[in-house]
Amino acid sequence: MKKSAKGLSKDEILGLERTIRQAFQALNKLKQEEPLAKYIQYPKIPSIFSESIAAKVLPHIFSGFEAIGGGITADILLVGEHGTKTVEVKATGKSGFQYFGEKDCKADYLLWISFGDYFQNDTGTIDVLIMPKINGLFKQRKITLKDFKKVCDKKLILIEGKKILEIIDNR
Repeated sequence: MKKSAKGLSKDEILGLERTIRQAFQALNKLKQEEPLAKYIQYPKIPSIFSESIAAKVLPHIFSGFEAIGGGITADILLVGEHGTKTVEVKATGKSGFQYFGEKDCKADYLLWISFGDYFQNDTGTIDVLIMPKINGLFKQRKITLKDFKKVCDKKLILIEGKKILEIIDNR
């Protein structure tokens, strides 16, 4: 998301959700029909998708702040009358691992959207985890969602087991 960009609209998020789901289902079908398709990876979740979801959720968790694209500074900036906070956004599917880079480790908040098998399973749900003041807790490295939860323990703000519409509408 560019600094001035608001990301995708609600309708665009829902449309992209359907499109991503279709891509996963097409690959599932191919894997059933062609044994060699097991070597094809599922598509990456587009950052515009996860960052747009984050931009819709964050102002409802942090009242008095507006979420805008962070440009080269961060994925998202939370801007309010008492200052600006940086937010890095991670999204994972079933594999549940990410790489934390320098910006991730120094962010004021890290928001991790765990899609699990959401796109492969019509009954799947999403977890959104927000960790404040990540600086110093992690080094630049690959990390699993399980390890992230263990390290962050009681500091996490957690929105569990929701569908996309519930997350962007109801918080």
